[in-house]
Amino acid sequence: MPGTQQPLKFDVLRHCAQNVIGFFRRRDQYFSSPSDGLFLKLHYKYTFWILMAGFCGVYYNWMSSDIIRCVSHFNSDVQVRGDYTNLCLSYPFIVKDGRRITLLYYRWLHWVLLLCAMAYVLPHKMAKVQRYDKINKLMEYLSQKIFDYGSQEKNMLQLTARFFATEVGGQNGLFYRYVGANISALIITLVVFFSLDGVLLGNFMGLGVDAFPVTVSRDGRNLTDPLTKAFQPFVDCEINDIQALTNKRDEHFGCHLTAQEFYEKIFLFLWYWMIGLMVVQTIYIVFLICFFFKAFRRCMIKRFLYTEPKLDEDLDAATEQFGIGDWFVLYKLRVCFYYDGFNKLLEKMANRDHMKKYVEMHRKDIPNLPFKSHAKGILIE
Repeated sequence: MPGTQQPLKFDVLRHCAQNVIGFFRRRDQYFSSPSDGLFLKLHYKYTFWILMAGFCGVYYNWMSSDIIRCVSHFNSDVQVRGDYTNLCLSYPFIVKDGRRITLLYYRWLHWVLLLCAMAYVLPHKMAKVQRYDKINKLMEYLSQKIFDYGSQEKNMLQLTARFFATEVGGQNGLFYRYVGANISALIITLVVFFSLDGVLLGNFMGLGVDAFPVTVSRDGRNLTDPLTKAFQPFVDCEINDIQALTNKRDEHFGCHLTAQEFYEKIFLFLWYWMIGLMVVQTIYIVFLICFFFKAFRRCMIKRFLYTEPKLDEDLDAATEQFGIGDWFVLYKLRVCFYYDGFNKLLEKMANRDHMKKYVEMHRKDIPNLPFKSHAKGILIE
């Protein structure tokens, strides 16, 4: 019946909120696969949703608020016509050192945030390496059994040892792709950071340093603090005979950009987040590069072993034919085994008889694994 329908916007907002909450609650597997990880998720998951939250906040502000208020210098008591303010939204300007600087970003800032969020989808696509789905399926299988580790440890050890027996030497490409994805994520963050600095007319680069601490540096009287200089709440607007809206009369307006105080909070948070993101990502890339040195990757694996001479021998025997990708996968799999399970895994992998048996089973196509494998496996003497 007419008049009984409720506005749809609340249902749409509720649906979007449920999707966002479900995205963060969803956890397909207990451990991250070697083609993925926390530092990539910081980009394609958390940074993506932070930028999307900024976009939604700015967009909602535009839809629900009086985004600009302008008055004429001839009559400052009455707000100007809507078509004038619409033009002033696109071309507000400030005068600095005798130059007129137009704030072109004000009207399109939420779309800039949306484009930046879309850029962070690329690391996610690079992380999903379909060619190396065997190790991803193994991690998924181990994730399902980890909650009953006591009774499933033997099967988990056998499956993992058999994986290394049949796939040794075939994981190098996975490691290179993973390093490339992390480097790409860092490059995307740098590009977005400098792009936002360009959008904000060079005021974003040192925003967090200049505005710290925010509570002390604010100048509400003279408006000379760094945040107010970056996000000018009061601007000018001019309509002349070129626009043909005032019958060839030059009209000068004074305007208040009401969303600037909201913009500054968003970008101050983005500055600290992106700086921290670039720092931790750079450190992690250096960590990955150190994996090219055998002494480093051997040291990283030994950190999870008991200090016994036999375990050192087992480590050398188990990793005799390992490539850098196998070392990296072994490092990732360390979190799947509790107590001395990781030591048992190396002991099983160091037993050549066991490993040869797994290769022979694989060559006979005995379907004991929960996935198909096409690697050549270790050499049988």
